[in-house]
Amino acid sequence: MQFRTLETFCGHVFPRSQLERAHEDPLFFRNRAILSMRNDTVASLNDHILEQMYGDLRTYHSMDTADVNNESEGRNELPVEYLHSLNPAGLLLARLCLKVGAPVILL
Repeated sequence: MQFRTLETFCGHVFPRSQLERAHEDPLFFRNRAILSMRNDTVASLNDHILEQMYGDLRTYHSMDTADVNNESEGRNELPVEYLHSLNPAGLLLARLCLKVGAPVILL
């Protein structure tokens, strides 16, 4: 099968009619997964799938500081906007969006 858009691909793996009721079925995600090698692709997939799910979206933000201050050397605190723009491998994103019924993997 060939998919040309993110929406059709996600719709095949996670049918919208079933995804809207995923909060009622704890086994819905059991045999469904999309694997990706890039963090930006994962973020796009997660955002699209969460939009389709029933319920209120809750957003949680990370701690917005970095321990790089040293005024004697002329280093000041990094701006929050810069910290939120970073997406290094191995670190979590600056914001986590969840809905009731959405799967969460804790590392």
